[in-house]
Parts: sequence; structure tokens; C-alpha cells
Amino acid sequence: PGGYGCSIEELDRLVDIASHVEGVIGARLTGAGLGGCVVAIVKAEKVKKFKQAIRENYYIPKKLPFGDDVCVTVGGAGILDL
Repeated sequence: PGGYGCSIEELDRLVDIASHVEGVIGARLTGAGLGGCVVAIVKAEKVKKFKQAIRENYYIPKKLPFGDDVCVTVGGAGILDL
């Protein structure tokens, strides 16, 4: 479970699956301690393929409902001229 020992087998498996999908730039555990979750950065044109891989290789075999939140990045912080 990583160098800090704060992950669980299920999250490690999701990161492993994500890391092998074409178009995934990176994937990692976040929010450890209260269950945690996996965050992946995926090229926009590969999101559908990514979701399919996670669903088919993790959720379906475990008979679990699939859930996801797709977020899109925006420009960084800046100065507001009011």
C-alpha cells in the first residue's frame, strides 16, 4: 500500500488499472484515512475508454455499482480587477 502504508488493496488495484489505460497521464490515491479515493488525470478524448476499463476490470467483477465524477480543469488563480 505505497510508501506510507495508508492505502488498501482495492485502491491500489484501481490505480494499477488506471495506470495501464491509454490516455491516462497519472493516477493516485488521495484522501487516505477516511476511505480514500483514486484521482486520475485523463486526456479528454480517452475518458470514455478509461471509464470502460475501470468498470470492466474492477466494478463488474466485484458486482459493485459504478460511480464517477468527471471534472474539467480551468485556468489558475489570478488577480481580479474590480
